[in-house]
Amino acid sequence: MSLPNEESIALGARLQAVRIANGYMKAADFQKKFNLSPNMHYQWETGRRIPSDAILLKLSKTCKVSFEWLKKGKGDIFQGVDLKKDTKDKKSKKKSAIEFAESSAKEKLEAKFKENLELTQKHKLLNQELLTAIIEKLTQAFVNAGKPVNPKQLSQFTTQAYTNIILSQPSQKQQINLLDLTLNAYQHFIRND
Repeated sequence: MSLPNEESIALGARLQAVRIANGYMKAADFQKKFNLSPNMHYQWETGRRIPSDAILLKLSKTCKVSFEWLKKGKGDIFQGVDLKKDTKDKKSKKKSAIEFAESSAKEKLEAKFKENLELTQKHKLLNQELLTAIIEKLTQAFVNAGKPVNPKQLSQFTTQAYTNIILSQPSQKQQINLLDLTLNAYQHFIRND
């Protein structure tokens, strides 16, 4: 999972807009229809992850929107889409619904991104002591589990643990307790992976 950027936020807004414009006001209904993991779908709509082209293609075909527009926000929403059964009025209403939902979703996501950015900037200076402790303890967890250190997992776990601890703004003593709790969960995951 990564922090959203302008491009991923815009994609998330388009995904949310298409879902809503196709009558899925509740994300759970959409997830069930397309057999999507709720967590993964949430990450797509919040811009934290980007779905594969294959998934975007499937969604664009099923939801009757242009793949190029869904992926990049370029071109006409319905370019290359067969809407013969839809009346001109219905197309216009659907396009308006998509544009409104996209605008609304993008505003909300940008506000959340700005809030997270401000929190991150507030804590600009890395707490090197905490970061070092996390890396050392996670590396030791891999060794204790008899597994080779997986650089990608180590990087993801370190980033998640550090971000969670820093954003909760604990005192130094609380940081140590949070670190131990967080690392216990990661150790369990590493042992059972």
